[in-house]
Amino acid sequence: MKIRVELEDYEACVKASKNYSTNKKKGHFGKGCLNTKGDPHAVERIGLLAEMAFGKATGLIPDLSYKPKGDNYDFKVGKMTLDIKASFTKSGKNLIKTNSPMKSMVYVCSWVDESKAMKYADVYFVGYFLREDVRLCPIEKGIGDWFNFKLEWKEAQDIETLVNTIKKVKGEK
Repeated sequence: MKIRVELEDYEACVKASKNYSTNKKKGHFGKGCLNTKGDPHAVERIGLLAEMAFGKATGLIPDLSYKPKGDNYDFKVGKMTLDIKASFTKSGKNLIKTNSPMKSMVYVCSWVDESKAMKYADVYFVGYFLREDVRLCPIEKGIGDWFNFKLEWKEAQDIETLVNTIKKVKGEK
């Protein structure tokens, strides 16, 4: 499933990403895994673009505000909580740190093809995993001293099924 984020939605994500920090030092932006001096907010922006696209696909409203202690989920539908995972490339996987508390019930996998010059991003949703399935995923060494659950897209459940379920819970057809 491909969703395009453009115009004011794209700009809202770019603006909001500048309020986020991958570094615990207030006022300093860390490199994160893929942030650079030339693009210090890349990780945050890509994640927010994926959240915006998921909102467009489902009719849910993304919350782009910064939360100093993070949040437990990106979306909540009824009792179902969802976390949107985004990759910069069509890598075939998304990652979740093994030492992070798994607070969401559903983990949605995506990758983002962004054109900063044209001010749009195409977000490809490739599937989803339930929390209990994530815990069964292979573990891969991350950067530094942490490890990640590797959510391989070929093992993911069908994204259309999830989107339809969300629309039903919301009362849409």
